[in-house]
Amino acid sequence: MDARIEDRRRWLDGKIARDSAEFGVTIEGATVIPYDTRSIGAPVVDGDGTRLWLRVVVEDPDYQPACRWDGDVEANAIEGVPKPVVLRWADRTLMASSFPAIACGPS
Repeated sequence: MDARIEDRRRWLDGKIARDSAEFGVTIEGATVIPYDTRSIGAPVVDGDGTRLWLRVVVEDPDYQPACRWDGDVEANAIEGVPKPVVLRWADRTLMASSFPAIACGPS
């Protein structure tokens, strides 16, 4: 793996660890980093035992692809479609309700 990508993965791991503490949740399970390495997510549990999803999105204008959007928060307005609901949003970190994985097709 390219050293720059591995460095970025480690940096993202640090960000989600810091943000999980800030949100008062415990990471429970493996983190997920998409191919573009502009975000990291993980299943978490809050102090009441509620299972949630924590996602950290980073905006780095020098890193490609440099896309910016607020789709996760804006999707709360869509009704009639099963999806996680954003519960808290701080800077570029969001905590959403947990949502079971659904297979989209054969892998």
